[in-house]
Amino acid sequence: MEEVPATGMCRDCGAESQITQFPLQCEACGSFDLRVLGGEELFVEFLNLEET
Repeated sequence: MEEVPATGMCRDCGAESQITQFPLQCEACGSFDLRVLGGEELFVEFLNLEET
């Protein structure tokens, strides 16, 4: 699996940034009013299956 970094957009100042900690906080202005843009998805890079 590949970890996708969380990104968000601040609803107060409009800055878009990577979210690195909880609680979700804007790195530009310090607001806690963020909209999550990405990072909730899960990507499977490969899958090995065995037949029985």
